[in-house]
Amino acid sequence: MQALANVIQDTTSWDKSRTLDSLPGFLEKFSGNSTKLWSASKKNGAPHTIIVTAAGLRAAEIARFLTKIPSFESKF
Repeated sequence: MQALANVIQDTTSWDKSRTLDSLPGFLEKFSGNSTKLWSASKKNGAPHTIIVTAAGLRAAEIARFLTKIPSFESKF
């Protein structure tokens, strides 16, 4: 997998806790366009957010949490 340097964002300005409860606010702050953030891309293979974790279990926990958000229409 390759990612261009300009698509990786500096999130060090986030001053709240980095927990699942604050994840929606975190994503909205750094997304640039929160309207597109909570809807699925019409084009397959064009994610608007990629979350990288060191453990598969943590990735599954984040995915389960995001699907509980009513306005989150994206597919996994």
